[in-house]
Amino acid sequence: MDRAIEWHFWSAEQIVDALPDLVATVESRLEDFPEEHREKNQTAVQSLREAPPTAPQIRDGSRSRELVTLGFALDVLGRRTAAAGRVDESLRRFQAAHEMFRGGSPLLRATQPMRQTVSNALKALVGHAVTRCQAGETTVAAIREEVEGLVRSAWGLVPPQLRLGVNEMLLNELERIRAAGESDPAFHERIIRDNIEAVLAMEIPTRLEKVRRRWEEIGEQVAPAAARKAQRTLRRPEDLSALVPPAAWSAIRQAVERGDAEALGQALEEVADQLEMNLRLRLDARAEYREPASELRVTGAPDPAFVEARGLLLRQDPRALDLFNDIHYRRSSNTIAKEWYAYALTLFGRATDIHDVIELLEDAIASDRFRAERGWTARWNLACALRRLPSRAPDALDVLLPALEHDAHTAEVFELCLLWALEHDRQNVLGLLYLTARYHEAHLLAAELSSKKRKARLDKVAAQIFLQSFLDAKDRNLPPQPM
Repeated sequence: MDRAIEWHFWSAEQIVDALPDLVATVESRLEDFPEEHREKNQTAVQSLREAPPTAPQIRDGSRSRELVTLGFALDVLGRRTAAAGRVDESLRRFQAAHEMFRGGSPLLRATQPMRQTVSNALKALVGHAVTRCQAGETTVAAIREEVEGLVRSAWGLVPPQLRLGVNEMLLNELERIRAAGESDPAFHERIIRDNIEAVLAMEIPTRLEKVRRRWEEIGEQVAPAAARKAQRTLRRPEDLSALVPPAAWSAIRQAVERGDAEALGQALEEVADQLEMNLRLRLDARAEYREPASELRVTGAPDPAFVEARGLLLRQDPRALDLFNDIHYRRSSNTIAKEWYAYALTLFGRATDIHDVIELLEDAIASDRFRAERGWTARWNLACALRRLPSRAPDALDVLLPALEHDAHTAEVFELCLLWALEHDRQNVLGLLYLTARYHEAHLLAAELSSKKRKARLDKVAAQIFLQSFLDAKDRNLPPQPM
């Protein structure tokens, strides 16, 4: 890509002009869509082809259903062409999908489908750009400019939470190629020297602080001049009293006192992006495989074969994999045997074994012998494995959420659920997660989400109760009580 990528607004007339080619593109690929979506796509395509919408119809929203359906189909095709390595083509399809969702309305704020399509486009763009960075053709600083330029051209601004997500994606990808190239001193020095300033200046979640420190330490050794020059601007979570302006607090207080849902929603909407970004900075759980919490037993005592295999595993001895394989062969219906064998595969197996890991853990969880109250690690490890497959990554949240129904899990399970729900904008679960979180940003976001669903006065919901206690405590300079 030799020029900046920009997604300019499409007017209703431009959408009308573009529709014939877009409809033809989707129509030619109808057989590639899953059966449950094929009929809906075919109906929309047929309607748009036989009775093309006019510019006034696009403006008044009377044909928005067909346009949105077409947009989702284009988004799917964009992801597939990106996976095939045709990044330029995928970005054109993502842009077309984005404009179908926008529907020729220049005043429309970024909706969930628009955000998701931009997110998919950025994943394709970053993946391609990092490959170029690996070859020395670009740098992380240039990639960030390119990414933010695309978002700014589409929306007029770059939301803080999106910038944070892009930084996380970039740092993870950059760390991956750095670690893979450690055996090549010349490459390793170049990748550090070219990108150390941008890495240390990135605003990142605290869960990536370990990675940032690693870059700082290596930079001091292989590129000391660049490391000294780098200015760290890593943001930490801010106190709400500093994050939310006094005028916003005043508007929130008045809305709560009047029970005015609309006013409360408007006041919170003004600071929602900052609240979400601050919340993301607080969530430091990482999707890393964990040792299963259960052990294999025989007649009330630990299985000797399991004890031996686990001992080798703890010593990081690859022979543990064969022993757990043997145990699973002998006790193939045992859910704990499946979970431990899957875990051993994550440590000592090949990259392609991830499909076996997923199958083993899915079988374990689906079994009527699965003990849900003890098996949260099976759900955790399955979710972590799914996140490593782009096509299955969105399923990870649904796999992990049931673990919250029991008390045995760690706090990281809840934080990872909340983080992924934010990442995928899962409105259907965010409300409950917000209210049960220990962070006050989440409670404010819960009130903002609740206010959108109410047209008149607010009921005495938990969000409102918390808000009042928060405001009272703020006046007394005390921390509000967790819910």
